[in-house]
Amino acid sequence: SDVCSSDLPTVAWEWECADAAAHDRDMAVRAASTDFENVRKGMRALYRRFDRVLYAVGEGGASSSWQPARDAWVVARWFAQGVPAPAAGMRLLRRVTDPDDLPPSILQSLHADEAPARAAAAGTVTQATTSLWRVVDPG
Repeated sequence: SDVCSSDLPTVAWEWECADAAAHDRDMAVRAASTDFENVRKGMRALYRRFDRVLYAVGEGGASSSWQPARDAWVVARWFAQGVPAPAAGMRLLRRVTDPDDLPPSILQSLHADEAPARAAAAGTVTQATTSLWRVVDPG
């Protein structure tokens, strides 16, 4: 059975920036690239919705300890409220930009194999909607 909600993303491109200034520099480079804009125009025909939402790593989840490998699995629990503290192997992300219709907090756990990830995703967590993602390019 599918553990993902149809209201949440089915694909997530995630990259980390050292700080807001690094993110702004990256966006400026993309905006200045004609080649990138041409690819972006073609991609717009392939998805139903695209949002560029920024999340910051919250307390209890240092980015340096989060190192997914290719073919790893991420269980993402989306919380509108009442987020539990991250346990070992987890990280908490807090939304810092719009859109407001996406939950403000994501609690992620990392798994090396699909079966344990699916088992973790199937577990019921109060006030959370669960997504299961496969890491295809740790880049």
